[in-house]
Amino acid sequence: MSATYYDHRAERTVAAADAEQRRAHAATTWANVELQRVQIESARAELAERQSAMAERRRQEQRRDRRTERAEWWAGIRSSVANARRWIAMATPLLVGGIAMGAPILIGWDGQLVTARAVLHLGLLAWVFPVAIEGGAWWLAFLQHRAISRKTPAGRLRVCIWLLALLAAGMNAWRGALAYGPVGGAGLGLASLLGIGLWEITAWYLRLSASGRTGRQARLSLARWLRFPRLALAAWSIGLAQDTGTDPDVAWRAAWIDRYGVGPDAVRRDRRLARLVLRAAWRADSTAARAGDLVLVNGIILRPLVALPGGNESSLANGDGEPSAQPIELPKLSPLAVDRLSTVLQAIANRTLPERPGTKAIYRLIGGGMATAIEIRKYLDTLTRTTAEEAAR
Repeated sequence: MSATYYDHRAERTVAAADAEQRRAHAATTWANVELQRVQIESARAELAERQSAMAERRRQEQRRDRRTERAEWWAGIRSSVANARRWIAMATPLLVGGIAMGAPILIGWDGQLVTARAVLHLGLLAWVFPVAIEGGAWWLAFLQHRAISRKTPAGRLRVCIWLLALLAAGMNAWRGALAYGPVGGAGLGLASLLGIGLWEITAWYLRLSASGRTGRQARLSLARWLRFPRLALAAWSIGLAQDTGTDPDVAWRAAWIDRYGVGPDAVRRDRRLARLVLRAAWRADSTAARAGDLVLVNGIILRPLVALPGGNESSLANGDGEPSAQPIELPKLSPLAVDRLSTVLQAIANRTLPERPGTKAIYRLIGGGMATAIEIRKYLDTLTRTTAEEAAR
């Protein structure tokens, strides 16, 4: 609804106010539009910045991935080269050793083949004979290698290998002697043994490695055998008698003590004196044994003479070695007490127990059994008292 104006001035004033209001509204609208445009530009700039940052991160990740791939590739190359070097280092000795030990097979082949044809008359099967000889020897060598690796006995395999090797060497020597004379036969025979000789050295090295012994220990053992053959043989015998796993140093020291009475760390003067002491003790013990002053109780040599727990009557020897006229009445012992008595007597002889031990000491020594300990103590008391009375008479 439009207003009706009768005054043109008022109409113009109202129109001007309306126009001004419209201009103000348009300005406000334009300002809002500009604000929205600025906000849109700011959002676009922030989005572009984010996109740029994301792109930079992607480029960094790609560069990092490429560096990782290159590092992995080079690591794979280095690992392959290292594996190849290890394989070459392992295969080269095997290849050289195989050639060195296999060459004598070709040398000895002709002699065995001629033997198969001329002596055994195998005909077309003659070539099987050297294959059986050489193949059997090297199959046994393989079994010996496996036995050494597993630390199992390989002595019989070693003997069989050398039997086959000597058989092949004999045939080659015979063939060479017929064709080239004695020198040629000896050369072919020794050439045939060369492969087994090299294998024997290899097996020795493998046994040394499997035993865990160092080179110094091996050289020391060889030097002992060369410098002290009797003591080395005695130490080896002691190791066999006691246990196959006996420490070689323990057996070596036991051999010295067995021969000289002192260990290997003693000076020469002490060794000489110890041997004199051992000789004097041996003469005294021999005289005492012949006089009957020594007895064996469960495998133990006891001195002075003690009565054996076998019955109610026993005897002691007097100073002349003759048995005493009066029997000694000793209490009977149970089988368990008899079995434990030798341990107690040995402890008394070694001075780890007093000459008249108490029941508790015997109980601890035999590892239990108070009744058995009481039996043994009463037996020792009776024996000691009877021995003292006999000595007083």
